[in-house]
Amino acid sequence: MRLSSPDLTMLSPSRARAARVLPASLLALATLGTLAACGGGGGESEPAPPVVTVSSAPVLEADGRIVFSVRLNEPSPKGVTLTYATADLATTLAAKAIAGYARGGAACGAGIDYVTSTGAVGFAPGASTGSITITTCNDSAFQANKRFNLTVSGGAAPVVAVATLVNDDTGGLNDTGITACVDAAGAATACPAAGLLGQDAQTGRDAIAVTNAAADGLAGFSYAKIGAAGEPLAATATAWSCVRDAVTGMLWQVEQSAPVAIPFSGVQARVDAANAARLCGVATWRVPDVAELSSLVNSGKTTGVAIDSSWFADTAAFGNQAASLYWSATTFPSDAQTAWVVDFSIGTIGVKNKAAGSGNNLALRLVSGAATTASSATPCTPGSATNAATDRFTDNGDGTITDKTTQLMWMQCSLGQSGAACATGASTAVSWASALGTAATVNANPSGLGKGYSDWRLPNRNELGSIVDRACSAPAINRAYFPGTGNASYWSSSPSQILTKAAWQLNFVDGDAAPGDTSGSRLVRMVRAGN
Repeated sequence: MRLSSPDLTMLSPSRARAARVLPASLLALATLGTLAACGGGGGESEPAPPVVTVSSAPVLEADGRIVFSVRLNEPSPKGVTLTYATADLATTLAAKAIAGYARGGAACGAGIDYVTSTGAVGFAPGASTGSITITTCNDSAFQANKRFNLTVSGGAAPVVAVATLVNDDTGGLNDTGITACVDAAGAATACPAAGLLGQDAQTGRDAIAVTNAAADGLAGFSYAKIGAAGEPLAATATAWSCVRDAVTGMLWQVEQSAPVAIPFSGVQARVDAANAARLCGVATWRVPDVAELSSLVNSGKTTGVAIDSSWFADTAAFGNQAASLYWSATTFPSDAQTAWVVDFSIGTIGVKNKAAGSGNNLALRLVSGAATTASSATPCTPGSATNAATDRFTDNGDGTITDKTTQLMWMQCSLGQSGAACATGASTAVSWASALGTAATVNANPSGLGKGYSDWRLPNRNELGSIVDRACSAPAINRAYFPGTGNASYWSSSPSQILTKAAWQLNFVDGDAAPGDTSGSRLVRMVRAGN
């Protein structure tokens, strides 16, 4: 800017001298403004804080560490240092363990799942990737898969990542084998399926890489071949007499040819013969209960029988035949002449008369291993007393029940019920799509509907079946811990892989399991934790 002569002549001599200095001042100010706009004048401006992403893959407890991958949205021109800190998902874990929540400590020891850690991770100029390693702790006790948080700060905003420690000790439930979701038309599709979130295939052993290796069984099942004298065999062995289930710990007999169907009256003779021969090195063979037998069902199979016939080779020739029905030791509560059976043609659970007759001859597979702990002495009486010291269930006093056998935490009440003894409201029957959607509604309100948790889901067919008590009927459940349970079917998250627009349901009138039309209405009970 420059002042013209006419403007100068209007000023007094002193003011004119000041005005002659003005152009240089204005020029300096303009120059500073330009430099500031360009990032100059005081050196280069600091780059904007990076956008940070943090992730980790689930690891087995025995791995001893979990590695978090840390990434910047773009390479840092000057380098950057981020800080991190681990944290439990609840502040009360020191006083009370919570299924599915890992507990940190200064060092590994009793009750500690990971070593608490704080620190920094640096990125050199031009780098955009880094990692953080946290020490995890191994143990020998079956537990639910556990999680803890890692918060990374120093970027555009703090980032919280969740670590998952996968149980690798014997115990709990087998997964269902279902690895595909279905869409609204009932067709198989990749997970997650739009509008049908929370299906079976999104969680469990068959959804986690470290427990889904095909070498020891399909879709999260984990088997080992055992010889006739009890010797471990390689997975490639072509002859074997038994299969050990690494998840449940059960040892199963495998026939050397297609099983011969027998009447129930011939069952004990088969048990005695196996024990006398010390088949596979043991003399504790027995007839499995129906829950144990159904643990072998692979509901993900779309052809052949609903079991892994690569390991249970005696089923390889089965189709939809009577021989695919297997006896269990579980008797129908109101009829001692009726036994629960599993149909391995599709995986259903039903009943069969024990009376002799060609139509009542079924196959038999013996088992060796500890039986499931009873839930209480008199579970079928509405007012039956509970014994926290010996029962498999724990009433947490907040509307939730923890099953110590499976490490699952259940909503005590069915959907629509609340209050003491679930006496407020009424159980609500909904479609399968609505049942899946219930979890999102509950998780959006953790302090209210969620009872303090935000990871509720619809149980899969095996999880839901685990709380069926077939010693009872109408309802077939422990009433001391699950009052107000409806005499009706409940939805699982497991879609049928054979029938279109069908999902597995458990009938709590007596305990049978079969697929049901997804447009129909069933009751709902939410679950969390487990494996």
